[in-house]
Amino acid sequence: MWDVATPIMLGERHIGNLFSGQFLFEDETADKPFFIAQARKYGFDEAEYLAALDRVPRVRRASVTATMELYSSFAGVLSRLGFGSVKLARAMAETTRANAELVHSSKELEGFAYSVSHDLRAPLRHLDGFLTLLSKRSYETLDARGKHYIDCTMEASQRMGRLIDELLQFSRLGRSEIRKSRIDPNAIIREVRKELEPESRGRQIAWRIEDLPTVKADQTMLRQVLENLIANALKFTRKRDAAEISIGTKPEQDGKLVFFVGDNGAGFDMRYNAKLFQVFQRLHGEDEFEGTGIGLANVRRIIERHGGQAWAEGEVDKGATFYFSLPQEDIRNGESNELIETSVAG
Repeated sequence: MWDVATPIMLGERHIGNLFSGQFLFEDETADKPFFIAQARKYGFDEAEYLAALDRVPRVRRASVTATMELYSSFAGVLSRLGFGSVKLARAMAETTRANAELVHSSKELEGFAYSVSHDLRAPLRHLDGFLTLLSKRSYETLDARGKHYIDCTMEASQRMGRLIDELLQFSRLGRSEIRKSRIDPNAIIREVRKELEPESRGRQIAWRIEDLPTVKADQTMLRQVLENLIANALKFTRKRDAAEISIGTKPEQDGKLVFFVGDNGAGFDMRYNAKLFQVFQRLHGEDEFEGTGIGLANVRRIIERHGGQAWAEGEVDKGATFYFSLPQEDIRNGESNELIETSVAG
């Protein structure tokens, strides 16, 4: 009888055989004396042994050739799948190792930023203190150039203080625990607008604010996101005689609800869109609009930690719209999305 066994290879290594059984070709005659001798040699019942021989399949040679080709193809598929699985496992292991190194490096970087920022605060406090004392004692006796030097130095010191504070905040965002709860963004927006009232006093601003749905998020972090985006809208519309600021939602995207804060302010060139959410990256000069270049980096970090995304669209001198998304499963829709429009004129 013929044995059908197809080798299975993994790369260049033989890992096993695909065994398909035994058969006789239909044009062959079984050697019964040989099988009788086998039965006697091993103590088998001759009648049962020969009866089993009669039940052995008899197949055509063409069928065997076709079947062997099929088995060879199948074994080749198994081999490629097996080898692919090995390569995938190696790649996954390498990715896991790289991710672990990235997490470790990220923690080291956060710790370094925190340490540097914290250590810079003490000498900066001394600098501020001595500048204040110098200003009180000698400011009136200085000429115009000397007063300019004092003013510029104090302004630079204060700006450095803001940079350190925001850098510390950015560093803490990577370590602080997210405590999600059901919160009302509308209440946060009302509070933020009240706090930013000095920025809008004396200006004509048209606010277009939708009734936003309740969300599940960290209240402190979401407040920081909205405060930053609304403050930016106020800042970059400062040169508009009639400012327009809109806050609302868009249809969900990839299973996430999308929020936006838009304005008709200075806008930006979309070619530099990738820089917007990077630390210390600014698209406007300090002489045009104040800022440290950390706020939007904080926004993206907070939203990504919530499982969402942050992005922006804009056009130079035609305004900008900043978007962020939150997972749909963490959101309970409000009863209404009616647009509320109010105007503040001073």
